[in-house]
Amino acid sequence: LSVSQDLANKMVGMGINKDKIHVIYNGVNLEKFIPKNSAHIPPYLVFVGNLKQDKGVVELLYAFIKIQHQFPDLQLKYIGSGNMAPHLQTIINKHQIQDKVKLEGVKPHDQLPNIIANATLLVLPSYNEGVPNVVLEAMACATPVVATNVGGIPEVITAETGIIANEVSASCISQCLTQALEKKWNHQAIRNHAESFSWTKNTEELARMLHLKDNN
Repeated sequence: LSVSQDLANKMVGMGINKDKIHVIYNGVNLEKFIPKNSAHIPPYLVFVGNLKQDKGVVELLYAFIKIQHQFPDLQLKYIGSGNMAPHLQTIINKHQIQDKVKLEGVKPHDQLPNIIANATLLVLPSYNEGVPNVVLEAMACATPVVATNVGGIPEVITAETGIIANEVSASCISQCLTQALEKKWNHQAIRNHAESFSWTKNTEELARMLHLKDNN
């Protein structure tokens, strides 16, 4: 069982017979992660995850710094904890953007739907990933995504639901953020795409895989 074609390809590279591999994507709770009307909430970008170097959190901060004057009302929120938090705070203090960038720490999972649904964009500029659930959760909330071209991310994000950054650099991420912020998104289309990643579908495909295995 592989959660993406990218990981399936790696399994084949390890010598596993490709005919024995089943790709079944993770699901998302479509009743918990739902769109919200965020028209009266100031615009903000949100990162949800570990504040580690290989999550691209520093590159994201410098990308935000590059575009902050172009989008003066925009904020950036980091949800999570990790060893890069002190370094991020040092950069924030140096550039005197404490009013625009917030390290909000870990939040209870039941608060994430509201945080993600009200965000202008979810940003995940990781160096490597499988298929991160937070991307599926954002799309279920009808929130467009900016993420890097790694792992299974390009398998689940379409041109209608987000923008793929081809490298983890402040320059590339800032360009993608600008493009995403200036684009008029069809939020219903984003939600519709997310509905293909339900836990119900995931369960049905897993049951089918196990049934085929029993029959063999």
